[in-house]
Amino acid sequence: MKSTIDNEDSDLEDGIDEEEEEEQRPKHREFVAHVPLPDEKEIERMVLQKKKQELLSKYASEDLVGEEAEAKELLNIHR
Repeated sequence: MKSTIDNEDSDLEDGIDEEEEEEQRPKHREFVAHVPLPDEKEIERMVLQKKKQELLSKYASEDLVGEEAEAKELLNIHR
C-alpha cells in the first residue's frame, strides 16, 4: 500500500512541476514584423486618396477624368 501512495504523491508532484513550468513560459509569443510601416500621416493621405478616387469614379465622367489628367500634365503636377 505504501508504494501505491508514494506513486500517487510523485504523480501529483510531477503534475505540479509541469503546471509551474507552463505558468513560467510566456502564454503567447509577441509578433514582430520586420517591415517598415507607414506613419499616421501617410495612412491618412492614402485613405483620403482612395476616397477621392471612389468619388471621382462615382460622379465624374471618363471625359472629365481625362481632361483633368491632361491639365495636370500640362501644369506639370505629379500627385
